[in-house]
Amino acid sequence: MAAGSYAQRIFHGTHLDAPMQYRQLLADCRARGWHVAGTAIETALIDYGITDQVAQSVTQIQLPIKT
Repeated sequence: MAAGSYAQRIFHGTHLDAPMQYRQLLADCRARGWHVAGTAIETALIDYGITDQVAQSVTQIQLPIKT
């Protein structure tokens, strides 16, 4: 990951739950006057490799921003 400023959202859920989270993260950025400056990074922090309980899944989204 390149150095810089990032907006971040961490949520309980899988990549399938991400679209709603992206919408909220983008709305948060707009509300603060931040502009997306690149491609999002989406990382499963807790996934099927750690647990078979989907309710325990945790995903992180990071968006590079210009403030």
